[in-house]
Amino acid sequence: NFDHNVLVREPESDSTISAQQLSVLPYPAGSPASASPGSISQIIATGEVKLDQPGRRATGERLLYDSQDAKFVLTGAPNAPPCIFDAEHGSVTGDSLTFYSRDDRVLVESHGKRTVTHTKLVSKK
Repeated sequence: NFDHNVLVREPESDSTISAQQLSVLPYPAGSPASASPGSISQIIATGEVKLDQPGRRATGERLLYDSQDAKFVLTGAPNAPPCIFDAEHGSVTGDSLTFYSRDDRVLVESHGKRTVTHTKLVSKK
């Protein structure tokens, strides 16, 4: 566990996560992915969470990253829902926002209803 203004950078996708607290969970011992040194199963970030990726930025209060599904689930507080700003599509808020990094889908869930949008990440070269 890491506390107080934590910043994590993922060089392959040029993504960063910043938060007040962050927990990194490795794969369980004996799982195929645990054989690879440094393999991360999940990241849980809480408190003033910011997710920056090329072309978009998201904010919320809690972020769960699941490496097996390559997805980020962002939630907020009752008075501050999570928000994503995409350079191409503008801003979106909802009760929860789920980003799928393999195909750039964003699932927006609000009041039990779901909407899927596709975004385009622009890679920096």
